[in-house]
Amino acid sequence: MFSSRTCCQTCTEDWDGRGVLLFFVLWGLAELIHHSSSVRNCPDLFHGQMEYTEAQLIHKLQEICSDTSTPGLRWYAAYLLSYFGVYGFPSRLGKRIGNALGEKENADTQLILKSGESLSIHGVVLMVQCPSLLQTVELPLDKKRFDGSSVGQYTEWKKKFKKEVHLSSHVHHLPLVKLLEFVYLGYLQAGEDLVKTLKSFVEDCKLQPLLQMLHRNRPKWGMPFPGLYLALALNFDAHVFSYVFLLD
Repeated sequence: MFSSRTCCQTCTEDWDGRGVLLFFVLWGLAELIHHSSSVRNCPDLFHGQMEYTEAQLIHKLQEICSDTSTPGLRWYAAYLLSYFGVYGFPSRLGKRIGNALGEKENADTQLILKSGESLSIHGVVLMVQCPSLLQTVELPLDKKRFDGSSVGQYTEWKKKFKKEVHLSSHVHHLPLVKLLEFVYLGYLQAGEDLVKTLKSFVEDCKLQPLLQMLHRNRPKWGMPFPGLYLALALNFDAHVFSYVFLLD
């Protein structure tokens, strides 16, 4: 019906791309669910769909979000997923990194709660994804023990070192577990009650993209899509995560 279109936003093609029809479908579906407050208030959403279930829709949205296509499609797929209790940005890389979550053998950092509970994590992942939880100091290498000539010597010394991060009494076990789920996978799954607790915790951790999903704020046109950028870890020199206290 239309031979052309105009918009004040530059590079709109890069945001909605060739999948413009799918983009508008996602946008329309998001508005439908948003104005109905929840998926449960849309009884006709899956009515008569004998072959397409809610689980299949979630899976398809995760596929779109994991795709390397245009940001607009991915933003609206992630936005829709928030109405199904999935908050964040599923990705293929996140799925691979997520396999390390809960693995203790190669974990080099312990997060210690006031209750005495602890969680073993990989410091480099937390440093890149949520650095506000950590404070770094220079690695206190003893020149007499390590002069830089033997990588093996340094590796053996490092194996004996375990970093500890002591957390504030305001940090509780379940929200922390969910935050780590996001740090490793790129997204987390949570019910509405837990989301209320997570909002302030995530805000303190300065994870703005996740906070936007938790608040279910509509994506703004032209926003870049966030992702896992572990290449940032290459910019860090040797560090130790010393005793850290999040302020009460």
